[in-house]
Amino acid sequence: MARKRSLTMFTKDGLTLHYPEDKRAIMSIYMQNCRDDRNAGHGAGAVAESNIASQDLVGLDVKVVDSGNRELVGVSGTIRYETMNTFYLYTLDGEKQLPKKGSVWEFAANGSRIRMDGSDLAKRPAGRTGRTG
Repeated sequence: MARKRSLTMFTKDGLTLHYPEDKRAIMSIYMQNCRDDRNAGHGAGAVAESNIASQDLVGLDVKVVDSGNRELVGVSGTIRYETMNTFYLYTLDGEKQLPKKGSVWEFAANGSRIRMDGSDLAKRPAGRTGRTG
């Protein structure tokens, strides 16, 4: 019988989480830490309209405001992961995988709303943000 793999995470608040059972909670804490770092001026820094295309977008709340696929308009959630052409979002209906191209995205960052065409974001995240590795 195959043994189930597990990972234990201890939070600052003394909470114990187990992966994969508490995967959503672990990702939520990770995304909140991403937001906190941006707001504190650490890491990638504050997200603004002038620099959003070069920022790490994981942890930002996002909404599709226009799309060639009308079924995508109105879908909103928190970015949990991204690839060159795709956002993976946590939504109220579960996890969704959405293409970047063909949609206009509205990001909630630092109390403002920033709109970007998905074609401008359809690049490898590491290349877009200037990260290496």
